[in-house]
Amino acid sequence: MIPFSALAFLGPRTAKLAIGATLVGALGVTYWVHRNTLLETGREEVRADLRVAENARLREALRETARLTDELGKANDEYTQAKAQVDGLRVRLRAGDQRLREQAAAFERDVAAAGADGLRRYATASERNLLGCRADLERFGLEAASCSAAAHALKRELDARTGAGREKAP
Repeated sequence: MIPFSALAFLGPRTAKLAIGATLVGALGVTYWVHRNTLLETGREEVRADLRVAENARLREALRETARLTDELGKANDEYTQAKAQVDGLRVRLRAGDQRLREQAAAFERDVAAAGADGLRRYATASERNLLGCRADLERFGLEAASCSAAAHALKRELDARTGAGREKAP
């Protein structure tokens, strides 16, 4: 700041103008500093709000990623189980196929080596087995028909209770 005695050579009116200009300049600088401080404060508030919003979006994205990762893990587990079941069925199918081939080969060997009396005994045993299979087949068919009738009766009862079958009535 300029001392007042230095302004004495300017004259009273010029000194007043110089002091006024200095005050206006000081006020302008003060306004400019204050304005920049307010702007910077506003920018910081906006940045803070943006950080909060971005953090919220990131947390939501992380939750969604975790959910999808969990679902993917479950799907992989289900796939692994299904694949293990298929592999097990494939092994059982191959084993069953091998047993059938071995039985067919053994049957052909036995038939070729058997005499008439042995073939007669085999035919009689086969007839008894076939009759047993027919009886089982008839029993299974009757059980299936009974189960089907029970299922249809339950469905009708459920439809009657819920009113699901009413739309179909003419």
